[in-house]
Amino acid sequence: MALWSCASIGISRCCPNRLDVFTYGKRRSTVRRPSACTVRRREGRSVRKALYAGSFDPITTGHVDVINRASRLCDILVVGVIHNPSKQAVFDDAERIEMIRRSTEHIPNIRIDCFSGLLADYVLKHDITVVIRGLRATMDFEYEIQMAQMNARLYNDQAETIFLMTNPEHSFISSSLMREVFALGGDISGLVPEPVLQAMKNKRFEAKGE
Repeated sequence: MALWSCASIGISRCCPNRLDVFTYGKRRSTVRRPSACTVRRREGRSVRKALYAGSFDPITTGHVDVINRASRLCDILVVGVIHNPSKQAVFDDAERIEMIRRSTEHIPNIRIDCFSGLLADYVLKHDITVVIRGLRATMDFEYEIQMAQMNARLYNDQAETIFLMTNPEHSFISSSLMREVFALGGDISGLVPEPVLQAMKNKRFEAKGE
């Protein structure tokens, strides 16, 4: 179920000329440099939908950077909040969706959704053609390439996985680290979007009031 979407979808943007886009599919594993504009919406072709999924507990400036860049590669970018009932989240699904919405209001072509189960099932059900993954370091790559290889078997050639390298200023940021530093009284301003920082302050205030 789509919990939030933007009415205006059509775009025609250029993506930067950078060496940080990797694709992995069932038939190929390549590194490519996009031209001045690699993906544009053309009359007569189907809408290209991409998925960027995660727990986003909470969303960080690193996530927002990846969302910004990924939005230029597709017509619609679905930001998927993964619901995992076996994992105790700090923020519930509705709170995470609202933080993402407020942190990405400047991006015109995104939709926010929440789902559980296999990512591949969501991809096939919603006609996703591109799956976006962010990479912070080589340790991320080992895990992500394994997942991409598994998912490639499940996608039935419908989707490709694209890895976007995190910008250096965001390479150390993770949701778990932000939660830990904040809980110990550290300053995380600038590392999470302002709506997230306010939500974390409110959450701490509520906890103290219990």
